Amino acid sequence: TEGVKNADAIISDIELFPTVEAVTPQVNMNVFYQNGATSINGQLSGVDPVREDQLFSLSQYIVEGSWETMNQRTDGLVMGIGLAEKLSLKLGDQVLVKTGDGVKKNFTILGLLETSMGGVDKGKAFLNISSARQLVSENRSYATDIQINLADYNEAEEVANRLSLVLPYEVESWQAS
Repeated sequence: TEGVKNADAIISDIELFPTVEAVTPQVNMNVFYQNGATSINGQLSGVDPVREDQLFSLSQYIVEGSWETMNQRTDGLVMGIGLAEKLSLKLGDQVLVKTGDGVKKNFTILGLLETSMGGVDKGKAFLNISSARQLVSENRSYATDIQINLADYNEAEEVANRLSLVLPYEVESWQAS
């Protein structure tokens, strides 16, 4: 996908819908995580830590370190505990992240999370969205995804249909995705 170049404006429009409780942009990508000779492919999500926590309450799953540290530090990430174990990483260690385009950058482990969702715990990390945008050489309003929480999740299909009429992007409800 090409992504959303003007995510801030789109989010402002989405927030006008009365049933919308929270909205967050994400920059999601497949990457390789490397520590020494060990290299593992996984997912990396660039997030706005405050907005992401409002939607998914990920800070409650931190078992070591801090989710909130991503607000101040763009040189670090929060990693699923299973992924960290596979890479023999602990809090404060450095991990090399390599994108599909060959961009490489070292990040410090700021936190470890355990959600009991295998895909997150064993294959995903989160970092500040500004760092993710730099990794993919995109502007400060770029996002690959925009996640929305509604007051009533049963209205998701209706809201998705209404949004698809006014947004020039693909819109899916949780039922359709």
